Amino acid sequence: MSNFEGVRPTLECIGIADYKNQLFRRFQRDGFEFNIMVVGETGLGKTTFINNLFLSNIGQLKTLSTTKVIQERTFYLVEENTRVKITLVDTPGFGNQINNCYCWRPLVEYIDKKNSEYLNRELKIYRPIKIPDTRIHVCLYFINPNGHGMKEIDKKCIKKLHDKVNLIPIISKADTLTKTELDKFKQTIINDIHNEGIKIYNFPEDSTTVENTETRHLPYAIVCSTNTIIDKNGLKIRVRQYPWGQVEVDNLDHNDFVLLKNNLMKKHLIDLILDTNNVHYENYRYTKLSQVIEKNDYDKIMGKKEQVFADSVKKRINIIEKKERQLDIIINEKINVLDNKKRRLEKLSKEVEKIKISCPSLFVCHHKHSPTAYDI
Repeated sequence: MSNFEGVRPTLECIGIADYKNQLFRRFQRDGFEFNIMVVGETGLGKTTFINNLFLSNIGQLKTLSTTKVIQERTFYLVEENTRVKITLVDTPGFGNQINNCYCWRPLVEYIDKKNSEYLNRELKIYRPIKIPDTRIHVCLYFINPNGHGMKEIDKKCIKKLHDKVNLIPIISKADTLTKTELDKFKQTIINDIHNEGIKIYNFPEDSTTVENTETRHLPYAIVCSTNTIIDKNGLKIRVRQYPWGQVEVDNLDHNDFVLLKNNLMKKHLIDLILDTNNVHYENYRYTKLSQVIEKNDYDKIMGKKEQVFADSVKKRINIIEKKERQLDIIINEKINVLDNKKRRLEKLSKEVEKIKISCPSLFVCHHKHSPTAYDI
């Protein structure tokens, strides 16, 4: 017999249907933090892509130093009362060195640094309710279309990054290839990815996404431009014009920019944030915390703890000794005051005795005429 048999049904709702409204109100109140890393050689149109992606002229970061590989910029986007804090991490010096064997190292160190900062904040005893999230949520890796696939520098860098961040390969300036050449180039890159064991980010499927649509467009081949014209319908569109015609940036028949933009900003932004936290950050966190049980690290940590404990004990002893010295000073002052009063009292007593000896009649008369209980 069911426990709910005989229970009278009601027209009232439990309230679980309102959960989506709770999430909506929370996200609208707190906003989002979305951090994008853009990696690729100079001249592949990364800045133009960012300007097209956010519908604004963000401009190019000024290179403060020729040796500085990582630069970041933070700005806010607001759309229909929804606020997103965007942190754009650019790599202007990537691949520009004579020796590019370790060009991936600054990227990996930067990602690990951001994960480490988040972990340190998370492990604090007193931490804020909402920890600032500076972890990289997606890495857009731009591939040069001039070649027969990915270069060795691309393969090596992507293999160093694919376990640490959601990685999306992008073929830039796809208008330099014919449709046949582009399809062949995409297939070559896909083969390289499979042969090298590279893991790229696959956007989750939903009811509005056809299963083969996403895989058919991977890797994304994009065309970007800052030039705009007015079409026959009176709409402003971004195009790249050529003697033989024009390529529309926002036309899915011409390139994959719209699909990539919708997946990044419209459909799967929250998925990228959650996957970063649940997969890549958890892997980093597990690795770091697992290292604590190793012998060398354990001894170092215990040594540090013993030193901290010894410093704490020493500090406490110093405080107690200071209080003891203060108490000794106060006690000595009290003793000196009592000694002074005692000496003064003894002096007065001696003077009284002298007066008694020198003038005994004074005390006799005084006692004789002083009132007593018999006189009353």
